[in-house]
Amino acid sequence: MIYASRSVPPSAIRVLGVVSSRRGAVCRYSTSPNPPHFNHTSYELSTEDKFEIMEVCHRFDHVLNLGQQERLGSFFSSDAVVNIDMSNPKVPLRAVKGVQPILEYFQSVKQMAAGNRHLTCNIVVEPDGLRAAKVTAYRLLHKAQNPPVLLAAGMIEDKLVNENGEWKFAVRNFIMDPPAPTMI
Repeated sequence: MIYASRSVPPSAIRVLGVVSSRRGAVCRYSTSPNPPHFNHTSYELSTEDKFEIMEVCHRFDHVLNLGQQERLGSFFSSDAVVNIDMSNPKVPLRAVKGVQPILEYFQSVKQMAAGNRHLTCNIVVEPDGLRAAKVTAYRLLHKAQNPPVLLAAGMIEDKLVNENGEWKFAVRNFIMDPPAPTMI
């Protein structure tokens, strides 16, 4: 319901845009003749959205750590892209596009991943357009032993989209730190 002052005629009210969320939509109005810019395609993430997105990131690691790469397809949108940058001049950037090629990639590194733990931490979730979210996080890979041996570290930059009420990876960028210099 819109409440307006009697001193403001309806013709003076301008709709700036609609912000949608899982709980509905909110219209933004202004009586200013020159209203401020408003992003018409923004999406406000609810606390529930953010929790579900972080849960997707953690479940992905859990499935990978269990060696169940065949289950990873359900985490990706149909047109997903995974970019792997090992920050090593000997290993070029690799882009894998589509759910089946992504599954094949993770199956190809299954043996190498066995006995390792993938950890995603310090996750930051932000809205990224309509029904999408941007995630940045730190990525650690260590050998599953006590004490753990750090194998690699880096960042993850993700874009997730909400498809039929489920958050899925549309883009995953693995950006690993360069190897430390060799001590002589």
